[in-house]
Amino acid sequence: MDRRHYLATGATVLGAGLAGCFNTSDEEHARSAVDGIETELGVDLWDLEDDTFVVDFYTSRDRRADIRVVATAYAESVADGFDHDAAGWAVDEDDGEPVYSFDIDLEWAQAFNGGERSEDEYLDRIEETIENE
Repeated sequence: MDRRHYLATGATVLGAGLAGCFNTSDEEHARSAVDGIETELGVDLWDLEDDTFVVDFYTSRDRRADIRVVATAYAESVADGFDHDAAGWAVDEDDGEPVYSFDIDLEWAQAFNGGERSEDEYLDRIEETIENE
């Protein structure tokens, strides 16, 4: 099963009910991050998988700018109490194919929010996790 089908199926299941795995606050925090990303890049799909917020967004073809948008929206949700790691999947808007992915550790966002890590340090750490698809 390809990633898009998996996320689409997961989103359907999520929409039908979270079955106690995540509470309303988790979904609200995730939706807040999605709204921030949607405004700048557009969002294809998103889900809460296990203990990770996963978002497929349309790439601008500028990786640093893409990561800044996703990481900032995620960090804002973490500042509001969201406590899950994140994974971003950049997809091509024309064909929907994955281009690259990256991970964001909850602790990195917390350190950024707490002033222990600069924006450049935060984004650099995330860039270290990039995997080309």
